[in-house]
Amino acid sequence: QCDWSSDVCSSDLRGNHDNPKFFDGHLENYFTNLHLLADYTVVDIEGTKILGVGGAVSVDRRPRMREQLEYARVGREIELHWHDEVFVLDKEKLKTFEGIDIVVTHTAPDFCMPVNKTGFGYLVDQFAMDDANLKADLTFEREQVTKMYEILKEKNNPDYWFYGHFHRDWNDKIEGTNYRLLGINEIYEYRNWKDYEPDWEKEIGVE
Repeated sequence: QCDWSSDVCSSDLRGNHDNPKFFDGHLENYFTNLHLLADYTVVDIEGTKILGVGGAVSVDRRPRMREQLEYARVGREIELHWHDEVFVLDKEKLKTFEGIDIVVTHTAPDFCMPVNKTGFGYLVDQFAMDDANLKADLTFEREQVTKMYEILKEKNNPDYWFYGHFHRDWNDKIEGTNYRLLGINEIYEYRNWKDYEPDWEKEIGVE
């Protein structure tokens, strides 16, 4: 789950283990200090435009499905997996956005870490032994987020792209955008250096 904060409230996107029904927009203003945002919501914080799109494939979806069925057999309706948890590409909406400064997603384009083109690693390999379509679905989803990136770049040049999901941290600058993968419980404070006085830029050696 990714989130960003202002002085008075927090806005959250759905992760792969969040019930998508809570993030369809009807609860966005239900709480006074928490906004559960629908996919493709743009939040404007002090002139910084932030686009958020949640969702991702859960690598542990098969064990979650089985556990949910076990609960159902004893009469307990407990949801542990949602078939609509995945990232959904909306090309038409993406074409309407301009001036986006920050993108926040749960998963990431396929050129960001982890790059899975040469293998997925031990954890995914273990879950894939019981889930024949897992690796194909993971590959397709990352390709879909890359298409999101390609469409956005036509009219936007985001300064930052934040994502989570992979339980590790990483950052790099690619084609002018700073990509930052946030690990578990990691917090990153975004600062718009463009708002600082020119004298301060000279102080720190920025020409």
